[in-house]
Amino acid sequence: MGGIIIWATVLGMAIVFLLLSHFIDGFFNYFNFVNRAETYLPLAALFITAGVGLVDDFFGVLGKGPRGGGLTMSKKLVLYTLVAILGAWWFYFKLGWDTLYVPFIGYFDIGLWYIPFFIFVLVATAFSTNETDGLDGLAAGILFFAFGALAVVAFVLGRYDLAVMNAIILGALLAFLWFNIYPAKFFMGDTGSMSLGITLGVIAMLTNTALFLPFFGFIL
Repeated sequence: MGGIIIWATVLGMAIVFLLLSHFIDGFFNYFNFVNRAETYLPLAALFITAGVGLVDDFFGVLGKGPRGGGLTMSKKLVLYTLVAILGAWWFYFKLGWDTLYVPFIGYFDIGLWYIPFFIFVLVATAFSTNETDGLDGLAAGILFFAFGALAVVAFVLGRYDLAVMNAIILGALLAFLWFNIYPAKFFMGDTGSMSLGITLGVIAMLTNTALFLPFFGFIL
């Protein structure tokens, strides 16, 4: 359950910068990354799926579930797919997103196909991240470069609050890696790997760089 370090850091920094920007106007406004247009959705995805993963990890610690391993794979798939469906519905029907950027070619209006594509991206990134969590430093190392690439993309696009959020995740991942490289003292667990995978997918969709994900995190 070492992933708690990562999402708890993001939560803590969000609260701290929000309060500082509220009471001390000026400098700290640049660090307050809680923004409805840019970070509400990835923050919601991070904390909702972190909560689901935390329950799963606790079940595993307590020896509950099939063979004492927490939730079954089928239950995980259903739960995270439901989260992805909710996100797809919000992006398509509430925000009106239906275009996909194909690298080196351009933008394409894919209509309703945006919904299954969105679901696939989130579920795929979540479970592929989870699969890499079993080796020392692997998941965190790959995620570090993937979130780093998305931070640069967000900054170039002028989405500075999203870039700051990515930067905070990078800092948390760097701290986590100190304890996760060989010999690893702990691993992320589902509360870290699944939530970060989902969040990575949401940010990729927000920046319309989903098809770049294989390049950002080539092992994922």
